[in-house]
Amino acid sequence: MQLKNCIKCSIAHILRYKRQKCSNFKQESINFRHFTDRLTRIRRGISTFRR
Repeated sequence: MQLKNCIKCSIAHILRYKRQKCSNFKQESINFRHFTDRLTRIRRGISTFRR
């Protein structure tokens, strides 16, 4: 029972933290998307290069 309360508390804390960092998080997600897009392009280039 105590553990459940602890988990709830930590989840609430994380959500509050995320709301504070929302603008930073959005920017990071955009950067992350760009980075993953670049990675997939590099992987595609490598796969075509192997052929």
